[in-house]
Amino acid sequence: MGTANKERLLNHKRAAHLKEQIEKETSLKELRNYQPEIILLGLYSNFLFNFSLKNPQILKDALERVNLKMSSQEMDSVIDDFLKTIDDNLELEAIMRGLRIAKKAVLLRLTLQDILGISSLEETMKGLSLLSEKIIQRALGFAERLCIKRYGEPQQSDGLSIIAVGKLGAEELNYSSDIDLIGVYDNDRGKTSGVSAPSGVKVNRITNHEFYCRVMEVFNRLLSTPTEDGIVYRVDFRLRPQGQRGPLAIGLRASKEYYESWGRTWERMVMIRARPVAGAVSTGEGFMEIIRDFVWKRAVDYSEIEEIKAMKKKIDSTFLRDDVKRGYGGIREAEFFVQTLQLMFSSRNPGLQTHRMAEAVNALKGMNIIPGEELDSLYRTYLFLRRLEHYLQMKDDLQTHRLPEDEDELNLLGLKMGYSGKEDFLLDLRVRRMGVKSMYNTLLGTEEDVHAEALFLLTGELSDEEIKEFLRLRGLREPERGTRFIRSIAERMVKYSTEKQRKTAQQVLPLMVEECLRTINPDRALLYLENFLASFGLKEPYLLWFLDQMHICRGIIRMFSASSYLSRLFLSDHILLDNLLEESLIRKTRRHMEEQLQRQIAISGEDTSRVIAEFRRFEEFRLGLYFLMDIIRIYDLFRYLSHLAEVSINACLKRVGGEDEIVVVGMGKLGGREMTFGSDLDIIFVSSPEGVKKAEAVVSALTQYTDRGQPYSIDMRLRPDGSKGTLVKSLEGYRDYYLHSAQQWEVQALLRARPLAGPVKGRKDFFMMIKDVLSDWAERFDPEEVRQMRKRIAEEVSRKKGIDIKFSEGGIEEIEFFVQSLQIMSSKRYPSVIVQNTETAIRRLRVFSVLKDERAKRLLDIYRFFRRLETLLRLNEQDTFDLKEDTSAMIASLMGFSSAGELAERTLSFMKEVREMVSEQVF
Repeated sequence: MGTANKERLLNHKRAAHLKEQIEKETSLKELRNYQPEIILLGLYSNFLFNFSLKNPQILKDALERVNLKMSSQEMDSVIDDFLKTIDDNLELEAIMRGLRIAKKAVLLRLTLQDILGISSLEETMKGLSLLSEKIIQRALGFAERLCIKRYGEPQQSDGLSIIAVGKLGAEELNYSSDIDLIGVYDNDRGKTSGVSAPSGVKVNRITNHEFYCRVMEVFNRLLSTPTEDGIVYRVDFRLRPQGQRGPLAIGLRASKEYYESWGRTWERMVMIRARPVAGAVSTGEGFMEIIRDFVWKRAVDYSEIEEIKAMKKKIDSTFLRDDVKRGYGGIREAEFFVQTLQLMFSSRNPGLQTHRMAEAVNALKGMNIIPGEELDSLYRTYLFLRRLEHYLQMKDDLQTHRLPEDEDELNLLGLKMGYSGKEDFLLDLRVRRMGVKSMYNTLLGTEEDVHAEALFLLTGELSDEEIKEFLRLRGLREPERGTRFIRSIAERMVKYSTEKQRKTAQQVLPLMVEECLRTINPDRALLYLENFLASFGLKEPYLLWFLDQMHICRGIIRMFSASSYLSRLFLSDHILLDNLLEESLIRKTRRHMEEQLQRQIAISGEDTSRVIAEFRRFEEFRLGLYFLMDIIRIYDLFRYLSHLAEVSINACLKRVGGEDEIVVVGMGKLGGREMTFGSDLDIIFVSSPEGVKKAEAVVSALTQYTDRGQPYSIDMRLRPDGSKGTLVKSLEGYRDYYLHSAQQWEVQALLRARPLAGPVKGRKDFFMMIKDVLSDWAERFDPEEVRQMRKRIAEEVSRKKGIDIKFSEGGIEEIEFFVQSLQIMSSKRYPSVIVQNTETAIRRLRVFSVLKDERAKRLLDIYRFFRRLETLLRLNEQDTFDLKEDTSAMIASLMGFSSAGELAERTLSFMKEVREMVSEQVF
């Protein structure tokens, strides 16, 4: 407790009343030095304050030792001190009084340490649980002695064990919690020895089963029977096999049969927190072995997840929304969330096989299934709610989970929780519960639950401060700006003119907002969603389509989060959404794409450049969307983008009438069918000198600026003599140049050359020319020259910020140059290694053992990793991975890493590995 709040509590009007009461009590005169502590006790716990007034010596002992944490041995000593007067007559009244006073004496010290901030919440819960265990152990001992006195010793049995579940099983007991217990014994076939009647005859022989059921009945009476000293604990046996219909004690054999045959999913969740707390150790261990298989042997399936949802729905219908345990965003939802994940993933991570919530949360953090910061937030709120539950219950020793309705009580509760008053407390409580509900809904919420929560965010009576804090909890870096977006979206939702439109908007827009908050970059997703609604207005046909195609709606929201390039492209032109509504095909062949483009050119008339620019914009948006939705693989993305470029080139060639006389050759990524977003077109032309004007017209059509942007950028530096060379050259001209004048890197670039358009014979002849040139160069190719060239390139890019995934040593180009060197040098012996695509080339080199199997596989994995990272960077208009960029964490998440630093470390490690591979390769 902070000093400021301690002062506020001591200045509360109720504190003055307590002070007067303390000063009147003559029995407390010796404790006047402890007056502030006693006042605080009265503010927090009426029932312990009243107990202390009646038992000043117990209060004195507790205050004098309040700064000393109570060890297990000391707790034993305190409890046994109150039970030492119980003699062999075992009078029930004496036992019950001793247990009740002993419990309160220890509870008083634990409570003082809690409210004075000496013990943490976790330590307090552990202490309360330990106290309960020790009381249970004594009560069980007394119950067994009483039953043995009447029925004799059970034969052929190791004894009864008490299994705790629920909060006690988790070692997180409340101040006024029920204790959920199960009684198990090992052998139900024997009988008790009986007792001797005055005649010497053995009487009262009963079965072991009957004996242990009687023990449980007496045990329950000792703890739960109300007396003038109250009760010790409310004992709940309903979680035993067969519930209330089942016997109070059950044998191990019957337990095994029950859980194997009849055990349900909710019982698996209950038994996650099972542990023996009293009685025969071997019996408890035997039960835990049975439960271990039942709980952890298999993961939950879909039907069991649905059963958990149904169980929670039943709880929701039974308890009020403001119940902090079982209501909205309460303790039970946090527990269900973690326990369900324990059942789902325990086979992959044995660390999840634990009864302790904190251990389970830490194990989940190590698996990266859910962001660590979200799990930390959930656990902090869980502890917050548990502390609130403690303060509600310690007041009058009542099992309550509802906030007080009295304003003064509510204000006092806010002070106890560390706030300046009820307003700040209630705001934070509401936001925290919204956060728990949100996480719960991601796993166990129904569609109706998710929609209801999102609609409440937009239309509920939430203040700006509550929305801001909730958005902060959901991961927004700029929650104030996010709050403005939420308010703006809410205003748009009510502006629709008809009731039908408003109803549809209330169905769609909340889900869109919720999807934004679930993305890896919710700030950007909300920004683009608000821009989208402002720009498009979301007419009713759009709303109905989104409602019908929610997977596409989710994909667009994910795009808003994951790609600034695609988002800006999409928002700049309404026709992209219109086209998406009409376009049903996901995977298009090259022929289909070509037919679509030619049809659009025919409709538009002469404006080919504009049509190509628009066609490219839509295809890039469509393909990028499906890539981010994980519908198409990255390899297919490259291939489709390359097809798009090819059909565009072919359309331009047809437009100028050059399809029968000019061969257009794709180089670089286009030639290798490896184009990504923002790739230039590397092309060269094969023709007689008369074809130069048509070649120029093709270049002009592909690069002309239109109101839909430029179709493509063209890089022609790979033509003979680079940018100084002629635009076209004949086949023989190319042959002569590559055999006698070309530099080695130009021949290397020829490996990626692929004729795309023009006469079939011309394309075949160009392929033959490539083989001839590479065969001639195979023996004079110098890998050292490649290394030196790569070194110069790496030095040039070393001044860039961040990690240059393409040009740095060990990056994409390093792998490509390395593979190309191996291709050329082995091409004479293995002609089929001459392929344009890098991945295909690596596989071919492995087939012919130019690359060893393991090295080839590793090189493929790293190359794919780099290309995916490069594509995600391009989608966010970046060419390097820079930890200082706002998008670095988002890109890391898309790559499957928990942090940007982890991704950077892995990337640099891969680059080092590539450099080692290159240096170790024997050419």
